[in-house]
Amino acid sequence: MGGDHTSQRSLSGNVCVTVSSFSVVAVKGVARFQGIYFITPTVSAEHGIAGYKLQFSSLGLLDVSFGIIVTEGTGYALKVEAPSQFPLPATSQTTFRSSFVTEISSVLETTAVRVLILDGGGNFIKESEPSGRIIYAACTTATLEKYPQGIGVGGSYYAVTCMRGRCESGEEAGIAKFRHLQFLRPKVGTHVIKFSGLGFTIDTSYTVSVLQGDPVALKFATFSPTAYRAKTFVNFAVAEVAVVDAGDNLVGSFNPITRLLRVTITGPRHTFVIDNNQDEAILLQGRGAVTFDRLSLDTPEAGEYTLTVSSSPLMSAVQTITVNLGPPTRLYIPVAFNLSSGMQIVPETVYTSLKLTVLKPVVVLILDGGLNYIVDAVRNVTVTSESGKMTHTIRNSSLGFVLFDDITFHGPSVGTYRITFTSDALIPITQDITIKAGYPAILDACRSNVLLTRTMTTSPCYDSEAYESNVQVTLRDFQVSILDAGRGFVGNSWNSESRNVTMVLESFTDTSGVRIVNFSGAIKNPLQTDMKGTQRVRDGLVGWCKDGFDVNPVVTKKTDSETGEQLESTVYTDSSPSFCRKMSYSGNAPDFHFNAGAKFSYPKAGIYLLRFTSECPFKFCGNAIYPNLETDTLQIKLVPGTPFEMRFADEPPAVNENDFRLDPKPSIDVFDVAGNLCTLTNTFMTVDIAPRSLRLHGNFVPLVEGRGTFPLLRFSGERGITYRLIFGLHAYSLKLEYSPFVILSCEAVKSNSQPDEKGRCHCLPGYTEDTVNGTGFVDDLDNYNVAGVRLYGPVVYDTGWLKALNPYGVCVPCSNGYFKPHTGSHSCSKCPNRFDTSRKDGLLSPPYNSSSGRMLPGSLGRVRKEDCHCIAQLEPPFDSFYRNTSTSEKYKCEPCPRGGRCTGQGIEEIRAQPGYKRVSRSTTIFTACPSPDACLGGTESTCRAVNGSGYSGTLCATCLPGYARPSINGKFPPKCVICGNVGLNVAQFLLHWIAVVAVIAILARLNVRRGSDAVCLIKTFVSYLQTISIAKELNMKWPDSAAGYMLLIEKLSSVNFQSAPAQCLLSWDYYSTTGFYIMLPIALGAFCILYFSIFQFLADQKDAVSSMRRRKAQVDDFVDEENENEDAQSPILNSKVLRTKRRIEAMDDASFGESWKSQAFDQVCMIGVIGLWFMYPTLVQHLVGLIRCRRLDGGDNVYLIADLSIKCYSATHSSWLFLLFILTVLYIFGIPLGLIGLLEREGRNHSTLAMRYRVGILYKGHDVDNAWWWEFVTFGRKMVLVAVVVLCSDSARMGSYLAVWLLEICFIAHILALPYANERQHRIESYGLLAAIITFNCGIVYIDGSGDLVSAVLTLVIFAVHIGMWCLLVKSLLEEFAIEGRTAMIGRAQHDIKLEDTVVTEFESRRGGEAAEDKKAEKLAQLNSIAGAHLPFADDDLLEHIEKGSVSEIREQHTKLSSKLTEMRKTWDVRRAKNAGIKYLVDEAHRGEETTAAERWRRQKDSGITTLVAR
Repeated sequence: MGGDHTSQRSLSGNVCVTVSSFSVVAVKGVARFQGIYFITPTVSAEHGIAGYKLQFSSLGLLDVSFGIIVTEGTGYALKVEAPSQFPLPATSQTTFRSSFVTEISSVLETTAVRVLILDGGGNFIKESEPSGRIIYAACTTATLEKYPQGIGVGGSYYAVTCMRGRCESGEEAGIAKFRHLQFLRPKVGTHVIKFSGLGFTIDTSYTVSVLQGDPVALKFATFSPTAYRAKTFVNFAVAEVAVVDAGDNLVGSFNPITRLLRVTITGPRHTFVIDNNQDEAILLQGRGAVTFDRLSLDTPEAGEYTLTVSSSPLMSAVQTITVNLGPPTRLYIPVAFNLSSGMQIVPETVYTSLKLTVLKPVVVLILDGGLNYIVDAVRNVTVTSESGKMTHTIRNSSLGFVLFDDITFHGPSVGTYRITFTSDALIPITQDITIKAGYPAILDACRSNVLLTRTMTTSPCYDSEAYESNVQVTLRDFQVSILDAGRGFVGNSWNSESRNVTMVLESFTDTSGVRIVNFSGAIKNPLQTDMKGTQRVRDGLVGWCKDGFDVNPVVTKKTDSETGEQLESTVYTDSSPSFCRKMSYSGNAPDFHFNAGAKFSYPKAGIYLLRFTSECPFKFCGNAIYPNLETDTLQIKLVPGTPFEMRFADEPPAVNENDFRLDPKPSIDVFDVAGNLCTLTNTFMTVDIAPRSLRLHGNFVPLVEGRGTFPLLRFSGERGITYRLIFGLHAYSLKLEYSPFVILSCEAVKSNSQPDEKGRCHCLPGYTEDTVNGTGFVDDLDNYNVAGVRLYGPVVYDTGWLKALNPYGVCVPCSNGYFKPHTGSHSCSKCPNRFDTSRKDGLLSPPYNSSSGRMLPGSLGRVRKEDCHCIAQLEPPFDSFYRNTSTSEKYKCEPCPRGGRCTGQGIEEIRAQPGYKRVSRSTTIFTACPSPDACLGGTESTCRAVNGSGYSGTLCATCLPGYARPSINGKFPPKCVICGNVGLNVAQFLLHWIAVVAVIAILARLNVRRGSDAVCLIKTFVSYLQTISIAKELNMKWPDSAAGYMLLIEKLSSVNFQSAPAQCLLSWDYYSTTGFYIMLPIALGAFCILYFSIFQFLADQKDAVSSMRRRKAQVDDFVDEENENEDAQSPILNSKVLRTKRRIEAMDDASFGESWKSQAFDQVCMIGVIGLWFMYPTLVQHLVGLIRCRRLDGGDNVYLIADLSIKCYSATHSSWLFLLFILTVLYIFGIPLGLIGLLEREGRNHSTLAMRYRVGILYKGHDVDNAWWWEFVTFGRKMVLVAVVVLCSDSARMGSYLAVWLLEICFIAHILALPYANERQHRIESYGLLAAIITFNCGIVYIDGSGDLVSAVLTLVIFAVHIGMWCLLVKSLLEEFAIEGRTAMIGRAQHDIKLEDTVVTEFESRRGGEAAEDKKAEKLAQLNSIAGAHLPFADDDLLEHIEKGSVSEIREQHTKLSSKLTEMRKTWDVRRAKNAGIKYLVDEAHRGEETTAAERWRRQKDSGITTLVAR
């Protein structure tokens, strides 16, 4: 069998099982085969002509067969035949790419999909189909294009087969050809196309695969949610946009290019927020999607929105978004709103001011954040106004809106009001309401009146300035304004109405608070008004004024138009305000203008309320909204006026005790003319007593609330007489008398007492009841009388006091140091600090009669503060004070100043103690006198000027004419002794100057010694003396011996001539002395010029005479020239010359290798240098002394320390200070700089005789190669040392320390620098500095005052040190002179040896003959033999050894040299004896006389021999 085979099928409702054979049981010989079916049999032709054959067999029986022929059946099933080819861009018959239209088949026959009709056996029906069949094509996973069979062929979703014999070309019967199978934008994946038809049991299908296509569109890959609630800002969810193909398939990583994507949103009202490019995104190549995460809408309207993402050329992605109504967010007032009833609500914003201004209905909508009206929103809405009073009813929304129809403004003023509608958690909405001026509604008495005001709108208007009550009180000008309900002035808007305003007195409240409203009977209305208090309103105003007057006349000129006459007229101005209502006026200016006003007649003090009313009748104001205006009240305050009369409220008693307060206390009321109590009168009430009492107390009280009460009124008067009490109000000339009044005397009450101003018996001035606190003197208390007890019964209410001996107290005199100026029982007042009452005018106070007539000691019972006197004690503890009246404080005692003796009086009366002095009686500074014995003290600070003493001037430190200070011990402290014999003084003065000249001459003489360094030793020693002598200028309590030594060396080492003889002879002050020293350099210059002129003139004359003599002798010289030349060469004939001139030249050659003669200029230069060097310390000392001043008090008393008779900073002193500036440049700095300039000008060849002669004193002995300038360091040391000593002259300790530190620094500098080449000079300088340091240190110990023993030891040390220095000088000079002598002797010896050899040689030659020649030759041979040997003093190696050898080596050579010198002397003696027969002896008479000492010999290398001898 063919066809489909299944194990089990259902056929015709029967379940069949497929079998190949089966059997049945024959019944009655008949086998029945029922239910045999062929399952899907094929056409017989396919199996044979016979068709199918059924064979029946049974065992034992013959088989039988039965043949069946099967032909084509009817359509039962469909079958698909896949095309052999496929349309592009498909990749196979079943694989296609997604596109907008994906072709599965096409018109080509080879690509058509064929669906065959089969019968139940699966046989293709071709001929048996009676008609065409409809074959449907459908796909559940993709959309098929219409007309699958072909455009215009078949149906929209099916194909039709053709019938046999009616098939068109290309068609076949039983076959449906699908030539137009197309997917529309298919998804990627497998798609099954199902073919079916009516009547077919079995359908068929065609399965194809769809692949990803090209990118063609954008797609929202993810975007959720798509529905949002409206808010102010709606932020969308993150949107992921992907690139897809036509089938909406994601491209993913196959995106071929980078693309810009942009978002647009369309829909209802909205604002798409794109301020930060939220609408753009970049899709990169290879990426299939991009996200938009910041998309938002601002206040979107509810509805649907289209979200479009586009990017050319792709199709845009579109997403629909729904914005629904959001939560209630804000309130809104629509321009117009229609209610369900059809009524339209349109809000109005402009209204007229009324008492109740009701706004038209207002609808407030409830909106969400997108401004969408929320119909079902339920909210409570309230209304508020920024200003004004407004009422309304809180409403609740029912249909999403609130209707306000009762918003009411109460009396709104003209202006704009902003009302705000609010609801919890909702944004409020505001609306501006404009109020215009309305109808008159209110009277206002305050508006436009400066003095009238009110605290609040509903309170009365009141006049801030009260009226004083009088006979008649006229109210000040004021006006009443007509206002609308909002209190806006209506102006002239309603002048058409005839409206009046009436003023009446509503009530009166007196000062006690009683209010009166009914003015009838005894209570009369004090208000009096013109025009019965009623006036017509004009321009919204009514006014009440005082009468006016014509003022401010202005003359105007006018020309008469008819006559041309100039007419003058005077125009006046009414002084009344413009709002006043004029009642009458004469018209003849100037005159009074009688205005409608209001006044009070005899008004009581209190508060008056004036009521203003306005009523407009219907006939005048028919359309009046408010016929009766809202009244206003003006509050007028009247205060009591000027006091008019006085009345007793409480009368005083008739009898009272002195000094007891009146009981009952008198009280007096003061009333004005209207009978008002003058409660506001601010004045004082007094009480006088007549006849006048001794003292009245408590009689001056303030008037309080119109009443004067005297609670402290007390009298002290004569007892037993009648007085009148006169109460007065003087400010208003009012009086009230009370009499009679009686008081008792104080005689029996208390002794030493009298009535005081309080009306009691009080202690007299100077007496007190204080017996406990020490202010009263109680030593004689037992002597006081006891007052009678019966006197105190009326006034003493405590019975216990009746037993007291002195119930009123006892009056005792004030103690010393206390006073009591007033009557009373109070304690005495203590004198100011440091005051007592024991003295008067500096003397002890004598006994006196006190105020009670009792005799008291001078220190007791004082009544005045002026009796207080500064304490001045003459006994221990000796505390004394003086009265300081220079301050604003009147009573001030200052401790007695040091050096003063105070008696308690003023500054002028302070006495100076002995040894102290003040510059004037107006200062409290007492300065210790330099010489205590010179100041006698006293008020005038007298100086001692008797018994051989002559002190005077400031601090008694100046000597009177005829007196002088002793030279040795007359400065510390300064002493003044009478001058001695004039001749002796002259001799001492001249001796000083002779000594100065001698020292300078010695320096000059030693300076001109050729080859000598002795001057450097003397110079260094003089510098040492100058350093030591300056120490005496410090007050270090030098012993007389030390001071005398310093004075001596000062006279030897400086030009300081200050001494007792000089003072006695010259009597110069410091200015004169300084001027003298200033002139010394000038005088020295003048002397040098004169010296140079004289000696240069003599030299010129000598040269002229010598020239004449040479011309006269020229002829003789020519004749004898040959002989002279021959004789000139003969040492024998010229032996005298050789013994003098050449010997000098020999010494020069031994030292310097040159011969030089000084001229006048050289001598002048040397004298000038030595003189300036010598006087330099004295110049510095006196110039610096000009600036050292001492202030003796806090004022201008500043004096020169060097001369206390000279006042600093005076005109003269200022001139000297200016001169000091110049002299500082010329002398203090000029002399050292000038000398160093001179030294520089001489050059650096310090070995020349001329330079050593002129300026040698400045560098001789120095290491000229390295320290030729050291003398100027010495200049600086002297300058600083002298300045320190002078500036610290009043502080010896400080000056000593500074001097010691300076000298120590100089000593260290000297040791480090080693500036001297001369060892002896180095020692003198070093030891001199050490001696100065020791001297100043000893002075410091002297200041401390360590006792006589220590002082004696220090004095010995000082003298030992300085004697040692003198010994060192002598020793150094002897050594220097010895070296100079040995050096000169060696030079002369060398010269004489050569001279003798020359003389002997010539003598022997002159004796002639061969013998002489032989002798000479022999001598020459002997000399030649000697010339080749190394002789002492002529050995070059020895000189080199001296320069480079050590000290020990040089000493060894020195010993050898000494031995050779001894041998030389022996040789000299031998030769001298040998040549004695020649009778041609060399004269040695000049050897000691012609020795030279040039300054620079030690700097030459050929001076080595001399140096060696010195060492």
